[in-house]
Amino acid sequence: MKLFWIRIKRHHIEVVVDRVMFKADNKEFLSRLTEAIETASELSDGKIIVNINGEDNKFSENFSCPDHPDVVFPDVVPRLFFV
Repeated sequence: MKLFWIRIKRHHIEVVVDRVMFKADNKEFLSRLTEAIETASELSDGKIIVNINGEDNKFSENFSCPDHPDVVFPDVVPRLFFV
């Protein structure tokens, strides 16, 4: 299969990394979930989508809003909390 990309267009690609079912107090589940999140984060420059009960939840480790990529928050430092 060949994929063709338009260079001037911004593309949106989603990759399913893993499908896991929640199991409380299961170390294998926690290990697998952690690995899936780390892999997804590495593939996507820190932005991931987690589907929970059919609802997509977006997360970012880049201090940015997943829905508005142009909105970026500064690094959290103590001086931000002083008036």
